[in-house]
Amino acid sequence: MLCVLQLSAQEDRYKFEIKPLVNREFIVHARSNSWNPLDHSDNKNSFEFEVPVNTVAIVYAYRSVLSEVPVPGLRLLSGLTKCVGGAASFVNPNVSAGLNMISEGLYDLSIPSGTGDVDIYLFTKKEAIYEFRETSTSDCQKFYDPKYDLLSQKSGTKTINFKNPVEESFYIYLGLLNKNTTDAITVRIEAVAITAVRSSAVAYKRETIRTETPVVVNKPIPGESSPYGHGADSARCLRLLYTFQEYCKQNALEEAYPSWTVLFKEFPRCSQTIYSNGVNIVKKKMQLSQTGSEQQIWVDTLMMIYDKRIKYFAASSKLYGEAYILGRKGVDLAKYRKEAVDETYDILMRSVNLGGKNTEYGVIQTAMQTTIAMYNMGKIDAAKVVENYLKFSDLLAKKEVEDKQKAKSTDEKVRKKAEADLATCAQVEAGVHKLYTNFTAAQ
Repeated sequence: MLCVLQLSAQEDRYKFEIKPLVNREFIVHARSNSWNPLDHSDNKNSFEFEVPVNTVAIVYAYRSVLSEVPVPGLRLLSGLTKCVGGAASFVNPNVSAGLNMISEGLYDLSIPSGTGDVDIYLFTKKEAIYEFRETSTSDCQKFYDPKYDLLSQKSGTKTINFKNPVEESFYIYLGLLNKNTTDAITVRIEAVAITAVRSSAVAYKRETIRTETPVVVNKPIPGESSPYGHGADSARCLRLLYTFQEYCKQNALEEAYPSWTVLFKEFPRCSQTIYSNGVNIVKKKMQLSQTGSEQQIWVDTLMMIYDKRIKYFAASSKLYGEAYILGRKGVDLAKYRKEAVDETYDILMRSVNLGGKNTEYGVIQTAMQTTIAMYNMGKIDAAKVVENYLKFSDLLAKKEVEDKQKAKSTDEKVRKKAEADLATCAQVEAGVHKLYTNFTAAQ
């Protein structure tokens, strides 16, 4: 069976987009041994998310399992984008036709059976969550919107359709109730919004035809390489990149991690954002590390991000080239692997030598601190300390001249940034001078 899109003469047409709303795991503890267990909040959990403007449907996928164990992703977003031609946006003559495509995608989405006995309540008023968490469930029914049905299966999908596109964003509040008396449950919930905006593009309708002809995918042209791959790989890369960037916009770093992992390993040239945002994702993982050895594994990954960014993007960027990336790498290495003084020193000095007066203030300060550390370890002599200090002082003086010039700009943004940079410059200059003064006093 092959799904194709064909031109339609319809005048009314909409562009649909599939936007991720939530992709999270929730642990809900077992209920207490009370005569009325629904009167206690220890077996309940709740969260909220925003429904964007122009939403015509919200689609959920959920699965619950007994005990506090990870629940694999349900692939809701990728499953839906696959059913609309391998992209996160598509065009259709009207809202109902577009939602039919979504329904087909849900029908094809296979979600494993759950094992945890959970009720999921959906509310449109925040007050309902307080009632739900602290009182009997029956007392919060006054806030309950009948069109947001109770989900009481162990796994499944649900679509909430709106008659017209949402004109003003609003919040939906979900309450999770564990009805088990002995076991905690882990619930994975994924939700996306389907938004529809009138489009001036050519309208399409989808027809299903039977064919025995195999689907042909694009093959690489000899001597030519695409950062997104080719054919099916290209569609997969773009889907993952869209998902990744949407989660990053929401600062949902844990949710962005699965997409980032694939992009980083398989499509390292697709976008600089997998490196700039990848740093934040890995630092979040470091914060959540349970042991020092686990954290050091993430430090290795962090260093790899910087190395691959230099390999694939340094040559194409003037502002964020090798000097900039090395500077960031050196500062993070000094912070997270304090014993690697030799390596840190070499990285920072190369960054300073390449970047000159464009070197970031934090890099200069860390380079001076590392210089003193190298001297104390007997790795460099006093003459080298003096040489580096003079180099750093010269760079700071040049940067100060430039910032003072920019501070006279009529552009308010330029002026305010220059004023902030001047304040930073003064702090770094004082810090570098203090380190050097302490060094000379000890001679």
